[in-house]
Amino acid sequence: MRKSKISVKVARGKNDIQKAFKIREEVFIKGQNVPLGRERDKYDKIATHFLVFESSKAIGAARVRFVARKTKIERMAVLEKYRGKGIGKKLLKFIISYVKKDANNLVLGAQCHAIGFYKKLGFKEKGKVYADAGIKHKEMLLKLGK
Repeated sequence: MRKSKISVKVARGKNDIQKAFKIREEVFIKGQNVPLGRERDKYDKIATHFLVFESSKAIGAARVRFVARKTKIERMAVLEKYRGKGIGKKLLKFIISYVKKDANNLVLGAQCHAIGFYKKLGFKEKGKVYADAGIKHKEMLLKLGK
């Protein structure tokens, strides 16, 4: 069996952004019943978007925003069929490398079931559990050592 090629890149142009939206729609809207109006927001226009590909198929996405001394990872999603294969880890490591020169800290709102995943990559839990779109989350922080 041939091993597929996984790559991560910064999304460029409308076509790439549409691929990211399609992944997020599959994961958040269809998979977790997040309303479209909650999943898509005004920040999509100003965020930097990222895509993960298996060969030429987009299978993962995330966005990053620089917000008042914080760098926020948001809308991180991997299609269900590709979970548990290191795709999210590759995406997150790519994002960390990409923002490291411009950021002191990375923050994200982790769905509670994914806290262990982020901890393995150095993120620390911060604050209390909160609901976002009816899903329990917890803020997490990664100090980048600048």
